[in-house]
Amino acid sequence: DLILKDEDSENWREIVKTLEIYIQEFNQELVLAINVDKANHTNEGDGVRGVNEKFRQKIFGNFAENPTMARRWASAAYYVGYTNKKTAFAWIGGVWLNRIKADRVAEREGQTAVVVAPPYSNLIRFKKL
Repeated sequence: DLILKDEDSENWREIVKTLEIYIQEFNQELVLAINVDKANHTNEGDGVRGVNEKFRQKIFGNFAENPTMARRWASAAYYVGYTNKKTAFAWIGGVWLNRIKADRVAEREGQTAVVVAPPYSNLIRFKKL
């Protein structure tokens, strides 16, 4: 339901190629951020949150006026993330994935979908073990 590769398959392949590069960068930066957060004995995850925000901006920053492309990139990130068994990357476009799902459900039921989401900064919290 969240994979939109059939909407524009050539564009989809190009997006996936780009995201295959981004996921490598994301994973490297995420590992470093986790280690810094652990070394700083923080349970806020500031470094991890920063990496997530950086890549959200890198991937979705140019799509404020183009929700169709944002949805396509979120779907492709979901695909690339799960293909590589990296769920943190898969859900980088969570708000857009929620929109895709809501639209699909609404379409089946003949309704209009409304998605309300809090800012990303409020979504990420860590517990100190």
